[in-house]
Amino acid sequence: MNWIGTLIVLAIPGVNIIMLFVWAITCKRASKRNFCIAALILSLIFLALALVLLYVYAGNIASWLESVDANWLLNPQALISATPAPTVMP
Repeated sequence: MNWIGTLIVLAIPGVNIIMLFVWAITCKRASKRNFCIAALILSLIFLALALVLLYVYAGNIASWLESVDANWLLNPQALISATPAPTVMP
């Protein structure tokens, strides 16, 4: 039941990172402490990878965001009226 509780707590966004640090520092069980340390290391690796990819593709992301037409967010009716009616093939 301890591991089930651990996994439930780690499924809560925001709380999971805090609890990983708490358990990595204060937990007396070696298996849980090692699991938390490994999860923190993997989180840091994925964060570093995401930052590198963001740096590499920042220009592509910026140009895509500039090309996105977000007027439909402000006026959803315009999206409905701009969508052509479906045609039925005979």
